[in-house]
Amino acid sequence: MRKTGPVLVFLMIVSAAGFVLAGVGATPAVGVVLGILAVGAAGLSRVSTDRIVWVTACIFVVTVTWNGIRVGGGAFGNVFLALAVVSLVAHVIMSGKPLALPPWLLIVGLGVLLAQLLSLVFPPNVELTNMSDVQFLTLYTNAMPSPVYLPHRSDVAQLLKFEVSIVLVPVLMLAAGVTRRRCTQLLDLFTISALVNGFVAVADYSGFQIGPTPLSGTRASGLTIHPNYLALTATIAIPLAMLWLARADVRWRLAGMFAVPTLVVSVYASGSRAGAVTAVMAVALTAVALPRLRRSLAVVLPVLGMLGVVVLVFTSTGDHILSQVRISGGGDTAGSDYQRSYVASVAIEQIKARPLQGVGFSVIADAHDIYLELLAAGGAIVLASFFLFCGGLVAATTRGLRGLLRNEVTAAAIAVGLWLVNGILDNQVADKYLYVVPGVLIAMGRVSARAPVEGVTEATPGAVDDVSSALPSEPSARAPVPA
Repeated sequence: MRKTGPVLVFLMIVSAAGFVLAGVGATPAVGVVLGILAVGAAGLSRVSTDRIVWVTACIFVVTVTWNGIRVGGGAFGNVFLALAVVSLVAHVIMSGKPLALPPWLLIVGLGVLLAQLLSLVFPPNVELTNMSDVQFLTLYTNAMPSPVYLPHRSDVAQLLKFEVSIVLVPVLMLAAGVTRRRCTQLLDLFTISALVNGFVAVADYSGFQIGPTPLSGTRASGLTIHPNYLALTATIAIPLAMLWLARADVRWRLAGMFAVPTLVVSVYASGSRAGAVTAVMAVALTAVALPRLRRSLAVVLPVLGMLGVVVLVFTSTGDHILSQVRISGGGDTAGSDYQRSYVASVAIEQIKARPLQGVGFSVIADAHDIYLELLAAGGAIVLASFFLFCGGLVAATTRGLRGLLRNEVTAAAIAVGLWLVNGILDNQVADKYLYVVPGVLIAMGRVSARAPVEGVTEATPGAVDDVSSALPSEPSARAPVPA
């Protein structure tokens, strides 16, 4: 423990408190038990704990976007996050080496914690904190067939959820993504997760209901809890799926030819206006940014342009598309616009009253604008911490572009940028799946820093980098963290 220092202690406190206090029920407890069993089995069979971390991290990445599947009061992926964290803590202790955590990421976590501590020491006026409850009642009571009862919303619980997302998930990706091949596989697994999500949504929209949530009008949710979650998940995954189109292996290109249209159509099925705009941006930016795809634009664009003219001019497809994504005013756009305007005005009043530390993290998902939400919840302290997080991603991107993962870094940076743009009209800032790609981006920056010059290659990864062969016997359970 002495060698791991405050970093390990901080991670243990965040993970344990987050899983116990964040109100996610029995789900993480199952993961903790499974993690303890996995570490024990690793010790008995002399399997490397590093490989346990790798496998559990991969399973978490695959399931993290499926937050509509609820188990024991929480999202399905929480089981595997808890399992992976237990494995990571055990690996750090058993290997006897400290976990390499970027200092700025620790500062981000401490900044978020500081804002909430200030709110606890100097609590906001009760009327100010009740504004969000009043807005909820104002917006939703008249639409409900029965009385609406407001559940208690804990600032501490929401704080810990946010800390788990913005600190713990990137740390797990850093611990897992220690080679170029591993980083690429993590991005592929996230894309597969989003692709399954999108396929379920398209099937639901087509009349074959297989997802856990039925259509909301004409809007599909896939395996997520809301259509907007489906749209953002697919948007983030589109640049990563387009990486498959740029690979030399024909099998990956065929997979990309299936994945990209499926993800785009799933955004259409979600009926999200912000998702529709950012999905188009995702395709356009990635096609221009990746050299192999950019060279194909001279052939692809004229063909797509002619097809688009025929479809839009001579059929009613254009009107149907605009109506489904509610850009032409279809669906519940008037009510949605009113709600967004109302909750934004409440957030602005809270920010004016407490600009430094905010009113508490119970309002972290209220304003439907992630920047207003951060200011309302934690004031200038939390917004500055979030900008520091974004600055760390920019630095990781800069390092990564000098290395051998340029295409992967480019696609991941586009994905993160689209999330930040989408956040102007959406409330998703504290969800775990949002921080998987940023975490892998940080890992790619670190890996690229070890081989920054073109033509320099790192050691060929062994079986440890292959998910299908990740658990062979090892001579010792005290394997060091890979360099």
